[in-house]
Amino acid sequence: PWGKGRPGWHIECSVMASAVFGENMDIHSGGIDLRFPHHDNEMAQAEAYFQNHQWVNYWFHAGHLHIEGLKMSKSLKNFTTIRQAIDKNEGVTTPRRLRMLFLLNAWDAPLNFSTKQLEQSKAIEQQFNTFFNNIKTELRRNSASQPKRWNEDTSELELWHLLQRVQASIHSHLQDNFKTGPCI
Repeated sequence: PWGKGRPGWHIECSVMASAVFGENMDIHSGGIDLRFPHHDNEMAQAEAYFQNHQWVNYWFHAGHLHIEGLKMSKSLKNFTTIRQAIDKNEGVTTPRRLRMLFLLNAWDAPLNFSTKQLEQSKAIEQQFNTFFNNIKTELRRNSASQPKRWNEDTSELELWHLLQRVQASIHSHLQDNFKTGPCI
């Protein structure tokens, strides 16, 4: 009855974004729940207003954060801040473990913040700690002797090349949809 298009509150977001970025923006993001109809409506309204065919170049829709299986929201009263998560789970949740938890999950997939996930990030943190402690021990043990020169037959050179390959792979994964899973 109102004519072509979908009326709705989506118009205020189109207007605010256009007021800041104009008739085209490179990246627009939001939660996966905004993909349709909210972002579709924003796009239709802005493209009609500016008479162009591409208001946004790239859309990013992030996965939701779930707390013990339920989407985090104020209405469910399960909303928590990072500080609250650390304080509430003292000894289990640390800033480093939270970072690990977030890195284990793709940015565009739902993340379930749960005791099981925290235990997984704790186990991975322990693996890293063990690895780096072993490296420190080896460095201390070898620091008393003369520095070694690498040549073509040493395992250290092979290790150095492996490190370079892994670093390049990690860099490539981070440039490809922010993938943070196994890089080897």
